[in-house]
Amino acid sequence: MMSNSPLVSAIVSTHNAEQFIRGRLENLLQQSIASTIEIIVIVSGSEQHEAAIVQQYALQNKNVSLIVTQKRETIFAAWNRGIKMSKGEFITNANADDRLVPNALEILTNALRDDPQSFVAYANQELTSDPSVALARSHRLGKVVRPTYSPLRLLAGDIVGPQPLWRASLHWEENIWFNESYEVSGDYDFFCHVSENHQLLHIPRILGLCYHSPHKANREFQDVELTAAETAQIQLKYTERFISSMHSSERIRLKRRLRRYLFMPTLLHTAVFRISKYLIPTRHLLPRGFVCVLAALLYQFEGDLGRAVEICQRASQLARATTARMLLGQLLRRDRVVA
Repeated sequence: MMSNSPLVSAIVSTHNAEQFIRGRLENLLQQSIASTIEIIVIVSGSEQHEAAIVQQYALQNKNVSLIVTQKRETIFAAWNRGIKMSKGEFITNANADDRLVPNALEILTNALRDDPQSFVAYANQELTSDPSVALARSHRLGKVVRPTYSPLRLLAGDIVGPQPLWRASLHWEENIWFNESYEVSGDYDFFCHVSENHQLLHIPRILGLCYHSPHKANREFQDVELTAAETAQIQLKYTERFISSMHSSERIRLKRRLRRYLFMPTLLHTAVFRISKYLIPTRHLLPRGFVCVLAALLYQFEGDLGRAVEICQRASQLARATTARMLLGQLLRRDRVVA
């Protein structure tokens, strides 16, 4: 039974995920701090029977509650809906098809309590191809070792992953919520927003398993172009704000650092980046594409549109260059307006 004041609020959003929901609830109820966890399940426009299953658990466990919406909403709208009902000191999103090791939430909450400067904690995961036996080693696909947090590593890409835990005060005291207009990358937007004023904390341990569908049914794989476009939009917004917030001396140091990166031939930089991800995954080099975008935004800030365009044009030839191409289009439009 849950104590009167929950420590953690676990938000579960589900749509047509009947095959996962029992395992998800059992996994949360078996956490080492289960008596201090409230579980809020939002069944969003589902055509399956998750609501009936969750209702069974709610009758037996006072820390389980159910919200049903007739229309399907974005996962980030569902998370906001659940968070507004929550009472926990900390919040985690508990994806229906993912699982946590039994003491994962205890480790994450203790880490944030021990580090008052950090507002988000995240860890490493292993991948599984079979959610029904998500904790069985025979179905492991590999592991994801996430980088140690730095503002530039986060701006370069989503390093937080699918199983973070964060302070509820970010919502109640700072009014930071998930942008409901995003379909895939709203969590990345949220953590970039948080990082503007707070530290994020990496726990260098495997604390959970993520389901990767053999048929690529995971939401981020269903529309790769949408995922790339949303991510690029978020990267540009927060990287530009990051540069604008820097002191002039910090921008000078950053510019020198970027010149060293750009001095390397593209193929060499790409090769060294891949090697560094393999050998030192927690502190790998910044990827070439992001370095180019960062440099172009820095030159744009200084008013050198020609140099910014030149860098983006070269970067646009790289694989996965959505952000560079999006920025190039913005720079060319701006250049025409100035002219």
